Amino acid sequence: MSLLTVRVDSSGLVPWYRQGTAAVVRAARMAGSDALRAMRTEASTQVRERKNLKLRDVNKAMTMDFSRADSLAWRLTCSASAMPLVEFGARQTKAGVSVEVTPGKRTVIRGAFIAEMKSGHRGVFYRVGKKRLPIDEMFSSRISDAFTDALPAIAERGLAAFRSTFDRVRDMKG
Repeated sequence: MSLLTVRVDSSGLVPWYRQGTAAVVRAARMAGSDALRAMRTEASTQVRERKNLKLRDVNKAMTMDFSRADSLAWRLTCSASAMPLVEFGARQTKAGVSVEVTPGKRTVIRGAFIAEMKSGHRGVFYRVGKKRLPIDEMFSSRISDAFTDALPAIAERGLAAFRSTFDRVRDMKG
């Protein structure tokens, strides 16, 4: 599991305390929430540049944890479970299954096949032995791998969003 935590050091907020502690905390909370959403957007974009996945699959793998009343911390967590190979645009061919894990690079997995289970689960499978059964499902890389590679860009986008929103909100009256 990959985890990106943004924590605001309250000593950096001292210059604005003259406006009142509640106003500064409210501005920081709003800025942190905006930064978290911006980080998820950037993470989703970066992951989809590296992996041929749908937006809904990437967003489902990421969870956002907003600040609690007692702390100014926001977390973006990414699942570390492997993605089923069928999610990468799998197509059945005569030779096996064709998948595109990396955008623009399609690969054929010889002997594999696409099947739908009685439960409705669809996947790419291969036979373990020479007989009909058992079969195993095939998985690809994890979203967290691409997420980890993109951490600097994600953090940079979040920091820019935090600064922008904080400056805008703290200057508002009321």
